[in-house]
Amino acid sequence: MRRRGVRLLKNMPFKIFFRQLKEKLGLAFYLKPQLYSFSYSVRVENLYSENNEITVIFPVAGETVSQKIKKAPVFSPAGYIENSDTKFKNHYVWWRKVLPAKGSAEFSETGEIEVFPSEFSFEKGDFFLDDYRNVKNLSEYQLYLFSDYYLSGRDEKIKLLAEKSAGGEQGVVKTARKLYEFTKNYLTYGNPIKGLYGFKEAMAKREVDCGGFASFLGSLCMAKGIPARIIAGFWAAHRNHNGGQPPMHAWLELMMPDGRWLPADPSVEHLFLRGRTDKSGRFGFIGSDRIVFSRGSDITLEVEDKKITADILQNPIIIAEKGEGSVKTEFNFLTQ
Repeated sequence: MRRRGVRLLKNMPFKIFFRQLKEKLGLAFYLKPQLYSFSYSVRVENLYSENNEITVIFPVAGETVSQKIKKAPVFSPAGYIENSDTKFKNHYVWWRKVLPAKGSAEFSETGEIEVFPSEFSFEKGDFFLDDYRNVKNLSEYQLYLFSDYYLSGRDEKIKLLAEKSAGGEQGVVKTARKLYEFTKNYLTYGNPIKGLYGFKEAMAKREVDCGGFASFLGSLCMAKGIPARIIAGFWAAHRNHNGGQPPMHAWLELMMPDGRWLPADPSVEHLFLRGRTDKSGRFGFIGSDRIVFSRGSDITLEVEDKKITADILQNPIIIAEKGEGSVKTEFNFLTQ
């Protein structure tokens, strides 16, 4: 037994080995609740030679089973309007402001939030796919089976891949786990983008970021009748300076027949198994190292009499009267 242990240690990247050891000993910080102060800001500069009216939309971090608001968010400047989308109940605020020629303005959200690790309990045993016929919250069940641009269980290629990788399995958790393992090996992490990859892009490119992993796995699960939703937010244990790439992240939640949600983070585990990250996330577990800003995808927002569609509510949305190229933006998300 000792010799076998030595061989495993030699073949396992040290980063992975020590992370597993820290988790077993309870030393990993993301296994414990964390209190974060966050600052979320965007500076918008008018590049146009005349006045330019802009609309700025910010997502608002809300309460979930894994996070609680300790201090209500504070928004600046004054004059913002609060709203929520009718489909997923995500909250957002928006401003409308006229920037003078070559002028600029900054918009921000600050708050304090407590984040808890979320682990799905498998002790109750598995469900059967047929158990979804008796779900209590039928409207929520149907909502997260509904196809959109980013998630769909109706696509023929997705259905074929789901059938092939799940086989004849009838257990809900066992089916989801098979699809999860298939996704980790079918896709490669790379080509990060600011927005959200749809499932078709993930199938075509095969090298996508965390959002592509989530959209692809969610679609496979939906093809087997398992409701799925995209969860979007930011890594909290990260500092972003000088307008660099914000620490964005997206993962997945799967609805069980009893109404519980099972977290699944295939991109992080894909990277973890290759020694490329020490962040938390796997099938059935996410740690307290992230802050949630939205649930769902293909989200409709209302700004006065206009409707705007967003892939997810994560980055600030900037709409300029003189066109997209008429403004320059610098975005920062900081936590401590």
